[in-house]
Amino acid sequence: MTDRSRLRIIEEKPIGNGLDAFRASFNESRSIPGTADALGQLGREDLQNLSLGLLSALLNLPAVRQLASTAGYGTIRNDLLKLISAVASDNFDFDRIKPLLNAALADDLDDTLIWDEVYKTVTYRRDVDRDRLLKKYFGVAYLDGASHRPGEFGVGENEAWTLVDETRCCPICTQPYDDLQRHLMR
Repeated sequence: MTDRSRLRIIEEKPIGNGLDAFRASFNESRSIPGTADALGQLGREDLQNLSLGLLSALLNLPAVRQLASTAGYGTIRNDLLKLISAVASDNFDFDRIKPLLNAALADDLDDTLIWDEVYKTVTYRRDVDRDRLLKKYFGVAYLDGASHRPGEFGVGENEAWTLVDETRCCPICTQPYDDLQRHLMR
């Protein structure tokens, strides 16, 4: 999906008042306004509940079934469902979702900014997962012919990985190396 088609969907399927219940719930349950400072005062459980509330609200928006997934197939809805699972886990880093929370709690909602933050949040999750797999099983990765150590790269949507040790089997499905490359591109 091109940026132009994404913008068209965002304009044709605006958020409107789709986040009002989420925003009202946050403001009623806190004596502090919905600002970046407010998020810094919240504990882990409160951030988890707030994040799950926002992600659930986003799932109900009309655009969610039309915006493309960052994985290259399906819709952003699939990515949000995976993110909900990650947020519900005990080891989720809430710093990566705070920009999205800030955008959703801002006084003047900006649909494009909110969806951009959604895409950044779900893409960050995949990049971190790739980083862990590459570091654990291969140590060094090559991206478009240049050597990179895990953590030094920003993987683009259509960039292909070439891994150092092509003789190993995929640790995920125990098939030849090519399957690990497919898992990393998801």
